[in-house]
Amino acid sequence: MTNYTDGNQMDIAKRIKELRKMLNLTQEEFGEKLGLSKSNISDIERGKVRPRDPLLRLIEQTFSVNPEWLRHGKGEMFKPRSEGQIIATPEFVIKPIPLIAEGEAGLGQFIPNLAEPEEIIWFPVPVNL
Repeated sequence: MTNYTDGNQMDIAKRIKELRKMLNLTQEEFGEKLGLSKSNISDIERGKVRPRDPLLRLIEQTFSVNPEWLRHGKGEMFKPRSEGQIIATPEFVIKPIPLIAEGEAGLGQFIPNLAEPEEIIWFPVPVNL
């Protein structure tokens, strides 16, 4: 993260703050979900520090944020709901969970190598987990 003065980046800072408030999260709570400190979030929201692409992608994935809205102010704040999709709320966040295997429970079921899941799916999980 670096200092910046670009007007578009200031708009991103305002949108990050707007998102945090929409989710009814404090700077500390918002930062915890992203692995950042309260002071990092404060610096970003005040435009003192520019969030880089990896952080923007993490915000988009964690809170189901529409990338066009976050980066350019276009469209809705959250990604459109698709069947079965849950938008992040103060009670739920979207986290990567490795999908180990699908199938029916029973005897003799082959269990693949648990160290290397074939697929990672984003699931809504309670905030306290």
